[in-house]
Amino acid sequence: MARFAALALLLFVVVVHGEAGLRWEQTTISVAADPADEEAKAVFRFTNDGESDVTITRVDTTCGCTVPQLAKRSYAPGESGSLEVTFSFNSMVGKQAKNINVATDSAEVPWHVLTFEVDIPKLFELQRHFLVWRKGEEPVAKTLDLIVTRPDLARIVGVESKNDRFTARIESRDEPGRYLVVVTPASTNEVVQASFVVNTDFPAQRPKVVTLYALVR
Repeated sequence: MARFAALALLLFVVVVHGEAGLRWEQTTISVAADPADEEAKAVFRFTNDGESDVTITRVDTTCGCTVPQLAKRSYAPGESGSLEVTFSFNSMVGKQAKNINVATDSAEVPWHVLTFEVDIPKLFELQRHFLVWRKGEEPVAKTLDLIVTRPDLARIVGVESKNDRFTARIESRDEPGRYLVVVTPASTNEVVQASFVVNTDFPAQRPKVVTLYALVR
C-alpha cells in the first residue's frame, strides 16, 4: 500500500510538472540607474517546461511608462524565450516598482506576475516646487533653494519664466551644487499662476530641466 501511494504521488508530481507551463529564471529584476539614464531595460527569461505548447495571450503593465516586448507568443515544450521590458523614467525619481502581468493559455498556471524594480537617483533637490503670494501683498522677491546632488556632473545654467508677470534669476551659493532661485512678481493685484523652467547642462545631448511654479492667490 505504501509503495502504491508513493507511486501515485510520483505520477501526480510528473503530471503537474508536465502541465506547469512557463518557468521564469527571475520574476523580479532590480537595477540601479545612472543619473544620465532616461530609461531602464530588463529581460525576463523563461522556458516552457510543460508537455504541451504554451501561448502568451496578454501582457499588461501597471502604467504606460512600462513597455513590454515579445519576439513571439507561442512556445513548444522545452523552448525558451524572453520578455523585454523598457521603463521610461519621465520625471520619476527614487525607488520604483512596476508590475508586468503575463497571461497564458496554460490551465495550471494561467497568470505570472513579474516585477521590475529601478532605483532612479535624484539629481536635484528642492525644499519645495512652488512659491505663493497672497493677493494684494507686497510684490517682494521670494526664493527657493535648489541643490544639485552631483555637481561633478551637472550645473544650473539659467531659468526661464513662462509668464511675463514674473521674473526669475539664478544665484550661485558658496557651496558647489547649491543655487538660489529668486522669483519676483510684477504685481499681486490679480490671481495668477506661472511656471519656470530651470535649465541644466546635463546630459549634453538632452539636458534635464527642473520645473517650478509661482502663484498669486
